[in-house]
Amino acid sequence: MKKIVLALFVMFAFIIVACTGMKQSLKGKEFIYQKTAPSSEITLGFDTQGNRVYGSSGVNRYFGNYTQKGNQLQFGPLASTMMAGPQELMEQEQGFLKEMADVVSFELKDKELILKTKTNKELFFKQK
Repeated sequence: MKKIVLALFVMFAFIIVACTGMKQSLKGKEFIYQKTAPSSEITLGFDTQGNRVYGSSGVNRYFGNYTQKGNQLQFGPLASTMMAGPQELMEQEQGFLKEMADVVSFELKDKELILKTKTNKELFFKQK
């Protein structure tokens, strides 16, 4: 009987630890997008207070809100500054911001963030 109780306790503890690990917080973390032109850097940061997101989209700065529920993630409308830059970087920036609008979930492994879009495209980021 003691072995059964101990086995149930261990199994229950394992389930609690596993479920707790599922809710990963992005708050306070900053990442660098891995698919950028050599002359630019695209970043993604999650504010420590509230559900605010910010970063550089290559030429301009962007900011907005996000909603996280478990591993589901959705960005609200993102606003940005309106500076002009080289055509290649402007196209890259527009593509990135469009992909961000399509994000539906994420996976956080060690120092890597993978954002997944409605069309199952994956956006890879490394933590700063």
